[in-house]
Amino acid sequence: GGKDFSKNKFNIAVHGKRQPGSTFKPFVLTTAVEQNISPSRTFNPNGPIILENPGGPDWNVDNYGGAKYGEKMSIVDATIHSVNVVYAQLTMEVGPDNVAKTANSMGVLTPLESNPAIGLGGIGGVSPLDMASSFSTLANNGTYYQPVSILKVKDSNENIIEEYQQEIKRPIRDSTAHFVTEILKRVITSGTGKRANIGRPAAGKTGTTQEYTDAWFVGYTPDLTAAVWIGYPEETKPMSKIRDTIVVGGTFPADIWRIFMTEALKDVPASDFPKPDKGLVEIEVCSSSGLLPGPFCP
Repeated sequence: GGKDFSKNKFNIAVHGKRQPGSTFKPFVLTTAVEQNISPSRTFNPNGPIILENPGGPDWNVDNYGGAKYGEKMSIVDATIHSVNVVYAQLTMEVGPDNVAKTANSMGVLTPLESNPAIGLGGIGGVSPLDMASSFSTLANNGTYYQPVSILKVKDSNENIIEEYQQEIKRPIRDSTAHFVTEILKRVITSGTGKRANIGRPAAGKTGTTQEYTDAWFVGYTPDLTAAVWIGYPEETKPMSKIRDTIVVGGTFPADIWRIFMTEALKDVPASDFPKPDKGLVEIEVCSSSGLLPGPFCP
């Protein structure tokens, strides 16, 4: 609730609702993979572009800072570099309603309104617990476990008075969780989340809202998921620079996540995410066409 619990008892982690920024892009990616859309699929990555919005005004979208790229960009690269223009087009293709359903089924317990900007985090707000819980579904190979703090209650003789019974759900395929995790691993190794690198297999996503009012990093290993949010808890207002550094998802939230996870996992042997037992076939594809390599594949 803050530095002094006697002054502020509001539980930000559970009850604080803030816009998630680009940490919501993995739900678009997950929805796309569930719909059998290849992550190698390419889109125009440059804005501003205007997207038709059935039932509402057309949507004008541009990249963070007006960034420009080449003519085409894959969903994989758009995830690694958090490219809004690609994800806006992908959100419209898979359907904002479906993105909301995916996020809720994976563990975002806050009700979500469906709108075209949902894939970029343009929603009313979610809690850090929402984000940690839903990303844990990816870490758990597509299985959702409800967050719980009390597992059992015993009496003085160690007799169990009450014990929590976990209801296990699988909202997404294990192969989907695997594909999404493999892409989110590259966010840390070569993308916007480089400062979250803990030297062991980990996956995650950065997020920053407009005018630097919220900054996030949500990430996970096979053993632990953590969500970091930075902002002003009492109101939504822009954050100023800290030590001449802008507060975005890839700076201080990623740093905090790295420091916390390094300490939390210091006695846990490093391991990689397990692959699904079946249903995966590895093939080489041409990075240019997304198809099987031909004689002219670069």
